[in-house]
This record gives sequence, C-alpha cells and structure tokens, in this order.
Amino acid sequence: VKLEADAKDAADPDTPDAPAILAPTASPVLQAPQALQESQAVLQLSA
Repeated sequence: VKLEADAKDAADPDTPDAPAILAPTASPVLQAPQALQESQAVLQLSA
C-alpha cells in the first residue's frame, strides 16, 4: 500500500511528497557538483 501511495504522489506533481520522491532521481545534474566537491575533499584528506 505504501508503494502505491508513493507512486501516486510521484505521478501527481501537486502533492507535497512529489518533490521529495522525484528529486534524488530527477536531478543528477544538481547532485553532481556536490559529489565532485565531496570527492575532492576526500582526495585532499588522503593526500
């Protein structure tokens, strides 16, 4: 039942839950800079 509710929310942009569900998969471009910064920080720590 929870999965059906999540799918319904994701399919309906007007529901408050939709952005939280779609954001992690729909915006890899937005996540890329953060991942790049994190990897650079790790390299600096290990160097």
